[in-house]
Amino acid sequence: MTPKDQKRITVLIDAVLYVGAILCLAVLCYVFLNFGEYANGTANILLYFVVPGMGLIGSVVVLFLPFKVKGSIVPAMISVVFTMYVLELALVLMQPTSAHDADMRRIAQSENREVDERDPEELILELKDKGIEAFQSIVLSHLTPGHQTSNATSEGRSDGRTLLPLSNVSRSTIILCKEYGYFVTYESDRHGFRNPDAIWDEASLDMAFVGDSFMEGLCVRDGLGLVDRVRERYPRTINLGRADTGPLAQLAIIIEYLSDLRPKVVVWGYYEGNDISNLGARMDHAVLKRYLEDGFSQGLLANQDQVDRQLKGFAERRFRNWMDARNRSSTLAFLKLFRLRNLVLGVGKSTDEENANAEVLETFRQIMLKARTAVSGWGGDLYFVYLPSQVRYREFTQDFSDDGPYRDQVKDTIRELDIPMLDLVDVFDERGTTADLWPKADHLESPHHYSEQGYKIVAEAIIADLSDRGGKFARAFGQTP
Repeated sequence: MTPKDQKRITVLIDAVLYVGAILCLAVLCYVFLNFGEYANGTANILLYFVVPGMGLIGSVVVLFLPFKVKGSIVPAMISVVFTMYVLELALVLMQPTSAHDADMRRIAQSENREVDERDPEELILELKDKGIEAFQSIVLSHLTPGHQTSNATSEGRSDGRTLLPLSNVSRSTIILCKEYGYFVTYESDRHGFRNPDAIWDEASLDMAFVGDSFMEGLCVRDGLGLVDRVRERYPRTINLGRADTGPLAQLAIIIEYLSDLRPKVVVWGYYEGNDISNLGARMDHAVLKRYLEDGFSQGLLANQDQVDRQLKGFAERRFRNWMDARNRSSTLAFLKLFRLRNLVLGVGKSTDEENANAEVLETFRQIMLKARTAVSGWGGDLYFVYLPSQVRYREFTQDFSDDGPYRDQVKDTIRELDIPMLDLVDVFDERGTTADLWPKADHLESPHHYSEQGYKIVAEAIIADLSDRGGKFARAFGQTP
């Protein structure tokens, strides 16, 4: 190679390095100017701060290296960038269907129904045109680090403290889910839960239900969920179930909302699919762990306006992100590696797959003891219901593990604390079949919520077990023991 050729190649290599350094610097400036949006979670920090930072430093360092070293490194760097765009193109062409969407279509097909192809945001726009204020359901993981709009709690109380909401927006239409191909919505009550609003005016409540999505009633319409079925028998029943809560948040709900209502019986729904791993992922949450302290409360019941303001702020950011994505130029999205970035962030997010070690199980024991103490403090009784996962009864096309192996430890804890318990694994086994408890579609990729019939059977089992126990439970409902 002649000196003239080497000089031309050096100029070209340096130009590539300068462009790379400028692009990395531009990315860093942008993400630092929008720090709150991009600094949520380890995956976001690595992708948006560490990677461009290393790219900037690497480009500058390589500029000062000898020609031969540059000649080896820069082609490698170009190859990496080229590979990234090949992957992005592959994702554009494949447009992979999520396991959730694939299962939704199989379930709809098995029930001879069409799938509602609208996004939740499209439904929100249609309802808005009709003068109806609607929000997609907001769950706890949306409000914790790792979610791209998790700074939902940035607008806090008037005294300057932020809140961690445990409910949905109050007195609004909530778009809950589309698990079976159609949207399930409900009208939230004055505190953002799935109840007739008048339940909060009752002078005395028979029962309160706490738990996760199974208690909230995913994914069936009003009147067909577990608590709806129980309410047919005991009208003074309140539902404080919320998807994606877990044991620590469920204790928080009891402390925040039931201490004043004082129901006679509190039904705690424990889901074996993920409650222990959920606890393992959240037991160090700055706010949630404080509910194990005596006397701690955020005062959510008295601060519904602040709760709504924060949740609406989150909803607006989420809706704006959807609008931006819908209006985004496909070419610009490709240049910005939109799909590849989302894939990387999806892999990097927490999946609540924490080991159920001794520390987690001990924290579970402390939670249940605290819940029993709180409920008995107003003269009520805590009643524990063990809800089996579909993983126990069928195989899925994807490998899927749950917390079922910890059933014995969980039940031992409840027995040790002398909390009355109904294990629905035993109930389901006695029936001899579980085919009607979940959607009947074949080749499902992941477990699902109970079907309408499943919720009916669970509700009947709870009512029957409480009735058979007699004694204090019979007296609680005005029955003769």
